[in-house]
Amino acid sequence: MISWRETGGTPGAVIASKTSGGNQPGGPAGGQLGGGDTKDTKGSASASSSAPTVEYTRPVYPYPQLVAYDGSGDKKDAANYRAYTPDKLPDDHYKWAGSFTSGYQEWCGTKDGKSMSCGRHTP
Repeated sequence: MISWRETGGTPGAVIASKTSGGNQPGGPAGGQLGGGDTKDTKGSASASSSAPTVEYTRPVYPYPQLVAYDGSGDKKDAANYRAYTPDKLPDDHYKWAGSFTSGYQEWCGTKDGKSMSCGRHTP
């Protein structure tokens, strides 16, 4: 990730991990969004904090590559997975945020390259 940011060298994969337990800041008991205690615990957290346990790791590849288990080794270890590109890509034409149209927008276009006309319908 540092190389990506500092030199523009994009990674072939990013390793993601699933963790559980622990009470360090940002962990399950230390302030994840939507959970945890909201009282100030700055003073007491450092003395009794414990690291979360890594349950498993997986590589995440750039689109359109997917991840596949290579058939050997521990299924919880990212080193035992490989990238592959499917023969047929999934339908990824989703209506994303911002694709909503209200019907009040104006569409403009030119017919002869000189004059512009606008209307409420797609030209």
